Amino acid sequence: MCRRHKKQLYTLSVFLFLFLTACTVKKQQVKSELCPLLKNFANSIPVGETKQIVLETCWECENSLLWKKCESFEYEPAQAVCAYFLEYARTERPQYNLDKTIACLAEEDREPVKNAWIVMHDVELVFSSVNGVQDDVGISLEFDDAKHQGVPTLIISAQHFNENWPDE
Repeated sequence: MCRRHKKQLYTLSVFLFLFLTACTVKKQQVKSELCPLLKNFANSIPVGETKQIVLETCWECENSLLWKKCESFEYEPAQAVCAYFLEYARTERPQYNLDKTIACLAEEDREPVKNAWIVMHDVELVFSSVNGVQDDVGISLEFDDAKHQGVPTLIISAQHFNENWPDE
């Protein structure tokens, strides 16, 4: 092998190492970013109020191949969650977004399964107790693969109950 080829091979090796390292770091950051945002959103809800986040994603919509929309209803803590979803939400497998949200609220230290998933068409889950979220805050997740205008939709609702919170 000539000197020029060795230099090219070395340069390529260094580039691949840096690329793979950057991808690993990015994945770890992505994994940890959603959970604190969701918990901050839930903990910020004023007593007696309910706030929502509505995430719509579409793989092949009428005028777009990859389409995402997240409604925060101008509530600042919800805007942070929407910013995350607009960057990282999946459009080709919207169930992944639900699975990732469940993993955060259930405190499962895992990435959602990449090559297999449960096909969920209409799901509603209620979390009455989430580690890191106030005891009088309930969180519900609704997922429908075609709820709004035929696009998969994930609705995250948090409600901060008043003093009359029912004893369990």
